[in-house]
Amino acid sequence: MRSKESMLKNQLYALRFTIDEYTFDKKHPPQSLGDLVQAGYLREIPIDPMTASDLTWLTSGQSNVPGIVDVQSGSKAASLDGSPYSEW
Repeated sequence: MRSKESMLKNQLYALRFTIDEYTFDKKHPPQSLGDLVQAGYLREIPIDPMTASDLTWLTSGQSNVPGIVDVQSGSKAASLDGSPYSEW
């Protein structure tokens, strides 16, 4: 389980960094994770190691700007420290 948690932390860091990079370059946030792939920032949407799917990522935005500013795991499970993966 620790290895999956480590993989999740790495995936979240990479996705968040890429969202920020896209937003800085394009002057607006991506509308979907697919935008990151289409624009060449990612080869493919990574697999959420907790759900084993690339379709379960939870994305969130800001009320004043449409688009994605953050991403979390779509897993409803709790981590080894008891916190939900969806809150990481």
